[in-house]
Amino acid sequence: MRPRNRQSLNLRVRVVLWTARPQLLEASTNPGMYAILEAFEQRTGIPSLVNTSFNLHGEPIVCSPTDALRTFREGGLDALVLDPYLLVASSTS
Repeated sequence: MRPRNRQSLNLRVRVVLWTARPQLLEASTNPGMYAILEAFEQRTGIPSLVNTSFNLHGEPIVCSPTDALRTFREGGLDALVLDPYLLVASSTS
C-alpha cells in the first residue's frame, strides 16, 4: 500500500502488517461489484476497497443470512447488503 494512503486507511481500520491478498475483478465476472468499485473510485479517488472479516469481536465469521442480520443489529453497522437487499439502520437521534 502506498504510504500516502496508509494514513487515510489507518483512521478507519486496524492494520497491523500492511500486507494484503489482492483480488482482481473484471466487469464481465461480477458487474455489480465492479460498478461499486468504479463508483467508490469516482467519489474518493481510491481505486480499491479493503475487505475485512464480518464478525463481532470474539465470535466466528458470519456464515449465514441469520448471522449477518444479528451482527448487523448488534454491531451498530450503518448498512448491510444482503443481495439483493440493502438494509439501512434507522436513526435513533
